[in-house]
Amino acid sequence: MLAIARTTTKSTEGMRPFDMRRDLAPLADLVELTFASDPDGMCRSVVSEMRRAARTGPALWLAAASDSGNGSMMGGYVWMAGKRLVGNVTLCRDSSYADLWVISNVAVHPDYRRRGIAEQLLTAALLDAARRRARAVVLEVQKENQVARHLYDRLGFVIYDSVAELCRSASTGTTAQLRTSEPGAESAVRRQRAGDCRGLCDLLRQVTPPAAQAIRPVRESDFRPGLGARLDRLLDDWLFRRQHGSWVLERGGGIAALLQITGQYAYDSHRLKLIVRPSERGALEEPLLSFGLSWLARFPDRPAWAVVSCSHPEALSCFERSGFKTMRVLDQMQIRPTTLSESPTGARK
Repeated sequence: MLAIARTTTKSTEGMRPFDMRRDLAPLADLVELTFASDPDGMCRSVVSEMRRAARTGPALWLAAASDSGNGSMMGGYVWMAGKRLVGNVTLCRDSSYADLWVISNVAVHPDYRRRGIAEQLLTAALLDAARRRARAVVLEVQKENQVARHLYDRLGFVIYDSVAELCRSASTGTTAQLRTSEPGAESAVRRQRAGDCRGLCDLLRQVTPPAAQAIRPVRESDFRPGLGARLDRLLDDWLFRRQHGSWVLERGGGIAALLQITGQYAYDSHRLKLIVRPSERGALEEPLLSFGLSWLARFPDRPAWAVVSCSHPEALSCFERSGFKTMRVLDQMQIRPTTLSESPTGARK
């Protein structure tokens, strides 16, 4: 049975909405503690960005005020024990789909577990999303995290895709040691252009599993960023001292592969994303990855992370041959809030 904890302003323990201006710094501490045993690359990136944002002071307050309940920034609920933040569920609107909401940072302090805190926080977040007319709510969970999986299953979440997170240590270097299976393919890689939007849309539709497309439909407009989005990207790169790159490879009159990279000058780890048309798989992964790792050679020697769909085993093998190790596999889960009662006291078996 799902229920939201009833709290009053006089209570020193209980749930309240997340306040980015006062909760962001203690949330960073909670996330770091809760996921201390996880591979540190992704967690460290999330925690460091939280702390940098918390230190911006008035800029953070202005951003929180300008959001005005839109949900595009961090929201959700926290659980307080006195003045101590001991539990959290982050809920925010997906940046590309206004009716899709994302749950993240599901964390409870070890001293406060097995009290039903996570379930009550999640229930509050799901009912909040339902009130905002969410089409779906999504989250990611490690495949081996049976405790969390059991909770999500009980609440009604179902898996729609699985991805692997891989990491290559900084000591491995950035020069790829790969066998190029398609001579000349690496030299055919070119920068993504404004006119590539239709070809990229076709590529994404071919490689995205139907269940995942039902959650995030592939749209041609997604590959035509407006001026505001381009300015946001430039500002983001300048603030965090990083650089984004996007390249394509054409075959048979269409775009057969996409390579996206984020290179870091000052913080965190490099990021890579590789997408290859099913009919070209096994031939293009190695030259593309070789090109990408060579491009990263201009940046400081840092760990490199990649997220690869488990439906693309050729890419997984290619990354592993180049020194990447699979750190964890994440099940991507979704729930339709219309299956929940709109009443906070409602129940669902």
